[in-house]
Amino acid sequence: MKIKYLLVFILLMTVCVILPTVVDANQNDLRIITDTPELKIDYETFQNDENIHWKIKYNKNNENRTKLRFKVGQSVQVIPSDNLIKETDSNDYIEAHFNLDDYGSLEIISQEDIQSIPIEIELIKETEPLQTSVVADQILSFNEMSSSPDDKSPPLSTSLYETAYPMYLNITEGYNDPFYYIHQKNKTNQDNGIYPHNGTYDFISDNRLINQKNTVKNFNFGKNYDPSPKTLSIDGKSINFINGYHNYIFDNDVENGNVLTKKIVKPTDDPTKFDIELDIIGGSTKTLNKVDVVFVVDKSSSMIGDRWATLQKTMKRFSEGLFGDNDVQMGLVSYGSLQNPWNYTHIFSDLANFSTSNYQERYFTKSSREIVNHPIVSKSPEWNSGTPTFIGVDMGVKLLTNPKFGSRVDAKKYLIVLTDGEATFAPNTRNFDSYDLWLDDRQPSNIRRYYNYSVSKTIDRNYQVYGTGSTSQNLSKVGQDNASLINQVYSQQLPAGTKAYSIGFDISKDSTYGVLDAIGTSGTYTATSEQDMNSVLDNIKKSILTTNYNVHSGKLNDPMSEYVSLTDISKVKLTGLSLTQDKQLQTNNESYIKDVVVSIDSENIVLSNLHLGSDDTTRHGIRLNYQVQLKKEYQDGDFYPTNGPTFAFTKEEENVVGFAVPSVRVIPEKKSIKYKKIWNDDNNSWKLRKNISFELQKREKNSNADWETVSNQSIDEKTLQNSNEYQNEFKDVIFKVGNTEYEYRIVELNDKKENDSLFGYKPTQYSSEIITKDNVKNEVLITNILDTLPIVITKVGEDGQTGLSGASFSIYKESGTEFIEKNVISDHQGKVKFLKELPVGKYILKENTSPTGYEKIPDISFEVIQDEKTKSLSIQGLPKNHIVINKLKDFSLRVEKVNQYNHPVRGVKFKLTDSKNTYSKELSSDEDHGNIFTFKGLRPGTYFLEETKNDSNHVLLEKKIEIVILSSGAVKIDGKLIKDVLEHNNEIVLTVSNTVKGLLPSTGGNGISKFKILGASLLFISLFFCLIYFYKYLRRIG
Repeated sequence: MKIKYLLVFILLMTVCVILPTVVDANQNDLRIITDTPELKIDYETFQNDENIHWKIKYNKNNENRTKLRFKVGQSVQVIPSDNLIKETDSNDYIEAHFNLDDYGSLEIISQEDIQSIPIEIELIKETEPLQTSVVADQILSFNEMSSSPDDKSPPLSTSLYETAYPMYLNITEGYNDPFYYIHQKNKTNQDNGIYPHNGTYDFISDNRLINQKNTVKNFNFGKNYDPSPKTLSIDGKSINFINGYHNYIFDNDVENGNVLTKKIVKPTDDPTKFDIELDIIGGSTKTLNKVDVVFVVDKSSSMIGDRWATLQKTMKRFSEGLFGDNDVQMGLVSYGSLQNPWNYTHIFSDLANFSTSNYQERYFTKSSREIVNHPIVSKSPEWNSGTPTFIGVDMGVKLLTNPKFGSRVDAKKYLIVLTDGEATFAPNTRNFDSYDLWLDDRQPSNIRRYYNYSVSKTIDRNYQVYGTGSTSQNLSKVGQDNASLINQVYSQQLPAGTKAYSIGFDISKDSTYGVLDAIGTSGTYTATSEQDMNSVLDNIKKSILTTNYNVHSGKLNDPMSEYVSLTDISKVKLTGLSLTQDKQLQTNNESYIKDVVVSIDSENIVLSNLHLGSDDTTRHGIRLNYQVQLKKEYQDGDFYPTNGPTFAFTKEEENVVGFAVPSVRVIPEKKSIKYKKIWNDDNNSWKLRKNISFELQKREKNSNADWETVSNQSIDEKTLQNSNEYQNEFKDVIFKVGNTEYEYRIVELNDKKENDSLFGYKPTQYSSEIITKDNVKNEVLITNILDTLPIVITKVGEDGQTGLSGASFSIYKESGTEFIEKNVISDHQGKVKFLKELPVGKYILKENTSPTGYEKIPDISFEVIQDEKTKSLSIQGLPKNHIVINKLKDFSLRVEKVNQYNHPVRGVKFKLTDSKNTYSKELSSDEDHGNIFTFKGLRPGTYFLEETKNDSNHVLLEKKIEIVILSSGAVKIDGKLIKDVLEHNNEIVLTVSNTVKGLLPSTGGNGISKFKILGASLLFISLFFCLIYFYKYLRRIG
């Protein structure tokens, strides 16, 4: 029987020894990648000799035709099933055909030192266009990664760069980097180097998300990271690169029981230098203590208005932060004075009763709502209320220490007294007994304790008062007596360890004559605003609530990698961070920043004495900023880590948190310079275009050196004569090599290969005169604008000044048959403004219609020319100042001879001469009418018409008639302007009337002047006799 048991024991021991060895050798447990009704993917691993095998199997059952693509993020051997094919120049494998259901496998074989494989699996739907979604993006593990310090993973070094990836990055201080990093070399169309597996090109600048593909590779905080530590959105919104942080949880049951970390890199203006930004945000948990708090409030009249409104708001904020999970209760006391109808004043202190029943008393509460809704807080002070500070403090002490009011013997005690003025009442300290005050005037919400006294009195048995005539000397005495009593009450009634704080609202300590100092044995504060009051109450609240900081006496280690150097130690910057209650991350300069000890050398930055906790509204953190430069030997286009493994011990090496290390690179930057050639010349209607070409020139950026022609970067554009716009580009233009940056310009060459303006065009316009890598994305517009001149002439009369309206002009090309613009009419000033401006060329100006009374001008040939040096345009061939003078047509004078009855008078002769003796003509009446005389061929000037012969029945004209023809075309006869002469074909019409000989003067006689003189004399004599008569009459009746 004993032998049987012995055999069983030996068998069991054999199994226990051999079985673990077999399991460790095969490691073939099945692991799920995804498991849905449409798609199931799992994998298993096993080791054979020096290789690890990863067998991935999938089973697809989909309603839509799809393909699976497996992207293996490691240079390893891959054996796909028959339905998977390898994509060109990559380590990706994709199903050969779209299908509804299929199954297959992918076997990966790696060296035994590769313990994990990154893989991304995409599902592609056969739609138009194709729809691609990621169904898995994770790390396939062979062994569970250990965080033990004994892990033998190599440190971040050159040897690591030559080692297969991804893997943990270690340092010897007990920290295992939990983040995966890709190592890739000599891959086309892919990123080479070392960079986070969960990487992104995103970075943050001025709190804006920016993405670029050529310089940085950050850990992608915008994706949920499955391995620990997971990512967390700090603002409660969908996670993105800005709000995402590593989340290290140390207490799942407590809010803010975690530490948040983040490390990112962003490029600078110097392509070899990069800015590092590291954040660590702490938190705190509260230790539950039993605490009694009494808040004593001044309800004197000076508190009415803004001060009371501030008190109400800050009291609400203070009480909300005080209660919650804490075992804290709070009571309220107020004090003041009231005057009754009998001219007696009560000084009082109110004790808040929070019970809703008239028959119950509850003087402490754990409800912020009960605090702010109680009349002591919700009701404004009364008018004419004074400041008996001593009675309020005394009542507050009794509430805090007397168990019958609900105070707890085993609770910590806190007394807070707020006042906004000097004490105006004082106890008589010679015989005042603090127990002599009594309770009276019970109400549902208050128990009021008061004394009556006449305002005319100055001293009472228990108190003394100073009336309206108080002086600073009296107030000083009142303050000293208040302080003396408060000291007495404290010494007799307050238990040891009680914390007492005083707050002077809008008043200095000196103004209270020692009262604030006497009250605030644990702290004396002053406040002048809501912000000040909140700050004071926050400080008091911190002393009331015991908090445990998540980062306490912490230490952060941030080493530089061997690929970079710290550029300027003096520019290492430390800034405070505040994660507010409303999830806003802000910078600050809080005091906890000043406590941090910073140690810096060329290879490492160490921050110690870190204390990062939180208060009711804000979590505290720090931000470390500095700059690194990628060493010249690594500026080859590959990514390199900026740092070694970065971590922080949060509580004297009790907990450790890490930071994913970003990577950077510097590569020659090549871009294409796109340009668009634009002709602005009326579709080449003037036929001035000629063949052109473009060349590219460069120089060092901002060097002001001479421009150099870039070889093999010249483009001939001979086809542009028939195209208004044409696009092209200079390809593979090098903008940056290492730390040297270039700038470029495009130069247009004319048909003579000269950098000169095109004939007939304005100087070439470039939308970018200088092209840099910053503005190269903007297409350069190269515009040739036809240079033209406006054509404006002034149409004037023969005087050279008077503008003539109504003239019509046209402009024709040199041939005279092809018009450019027709029938442009001169305005009232004689201006003729052609709408079309003219380029270089020869033209003809034609007058189609001349103004009434004027002759048309002959055609004028003129030319628009371009100066060879200045390239400016000018006009040749037009009259000086572009003033076109029209000559008046000849005038004629038509004279009609009639008598006073308008009957024709015949047998008459008239003679017309001018003032210059250049015109003289004598005419007899015409044969048709016998009394019509027409003088022709008159030009502007002064003429005189004279009657030289008359018949015997009529008198000759007494004097000559003056006729003036002005160069403007106006006509005057004997100084009187004659209208509408030009409108009547320049004919001047004049009717001359002769008088028949008889009693009246005849034509050519003395006229009626004698009769006028005789009539006037007779009228004067009559008026004279009338005046004499009127004078005598007045004397007679007077």
